[in-house]
Amino acid sequence: MKHDNRSMSAVAACALALLAALCSGALAAEKPRAKTRVKDKDSEDVKTSKRKPHGTFDGTTFDRVLWRGGTRIPALEITTKGTLLAFAQKGGGDCHPNIAEVMRSTDGGMTWSKAKVLSPWPKMPKIDMCPYYRCSEDDGLTWSAPVRLERPGFDMMAGPCRGIQLSSGRLIVPAVAWPSAWKVDFEPYPSTIYSDDHGKTWRWGEPPLRKPGWKYRFSTETVFVELENGDVHMSVRNMGRRTMCLSRDQGETWTKPQPVPGLPQPRVHGDGCHSGLVRLTRSDEPGGDGKSRVLFSVPIGKLDKKGKTGKALHRLWTRENLMVFISYDECKTWRRTKVIRHGRIAYSNLIVFPDKSIGCIYEAHKPSWQSIRFCRFTLKWLTDGKDSIEAGKAQAAEAAKQKPANLFAPGGH
Repeated sequence: MKHDNRSMSAVAACALALLAALCSGALAAEKPRAKTRVKDKDSEDVKTSKRKPHGTFDGTTFDRVLWRGGTRIPALEITTKGTLLAFAQKGGGDCHPNIAEVMRSTDGGMTWSKAKVLSPWPKMPKIDMCPYYRCSEDDGLTWSAPVRLERPGFDMMAGPCRGIQLSSGRLIVPAVAWPSAWKVDFEPYPSTIYSDDHGKTWRWGEPPLRKPGWKYRFSTETVFVELENGDVHMSVRNMGRRTMCLSRDQGETWTKPQPVPGLPQPRVHGDGCHSGLVRLTRSDEPGGDGKSRVLFSVPIGKLDKKGKTGKALHRLWTRENLMVFISYDECKTWRRTKVIRHGRIAYSNLIVFPDKSIGCIYEAHKPSWQSIRFCRFTLKWLTDGKDSIEAGKAQAAEAAKQKPANLFAPGGH
């Protein structure tokens, strides 16, 4: 069976995104949604349409407000049918009761359904440090009963944000874990949860214990991308600077963390910020332009008067100004593109549409505190025309035409 790590089956995608979305402790019962609405002002960075837009994606960019206020930890997934599923949580934050909600879009993010609560469990304990997941077989319209994933001896939090499906078909979800005996001054470590049967059963990656030589403390939230050679690249938020690890066994064990040059690590509270990571193109994909592109989204901090992060501001990185970086060499080096949203920004998550346009869900503080927004844009818009899928394909086709014939091949002259 052919698998696509960008777009999973409906069951797997929904189960995986929800598992990553339920990232913080116990989940509270449903609360009534506020009836008041805050008027959304046009963004200064992307073209914002009306609250109830119509039409189709015009190939440039647009921005939508999904949740208004009091909502965090967004996750975004796209199913094989093209349905967008946006997840977020409302509640008290880490290690407190939270409510997981989902919205659906069947027109590429132009319009969205009302938020649906996915965690109506009023009799749950106040604190339950184990992840739960639910499955959907109809692109998020209905959901199965919640299933609790427990690892004896460990407290766990799944996510935040999304996992991926590897080319082998394995689902791999980021997690944070620590021994249950660590009640005070614990240091969590990144871990993984994976499934080889489309989410029916789940197993744990290597034990999240401290290893000799691990210099980076408080490594927590992670995102994955599968490299072209089959390795899995893990990008890690931690205290100090962003690091990365590699897995050569599909997420079961990992190499020692290494610093990532070229990627900023916001230093709010001293421990960075969760970011988005997704593959846009492969160099060997059929009909492509022969280029590998991986995208990474992160707030880059304060900007100077020229719109750049100067050396003096380097030490003051805060969660402001969301930028997308591009790697053309399988996450070895990164290039800046543009700020896609100015102002106070926190967590973000990226997906790729079948037409190679890009979707980003992110935490913003407009139109109100802790809002969740969604934007869609193209590579051409992101790079100000310096790179585009269409131009790359045209160049690849032209290069193929000009390639000299092999005179030593059978039938050559």
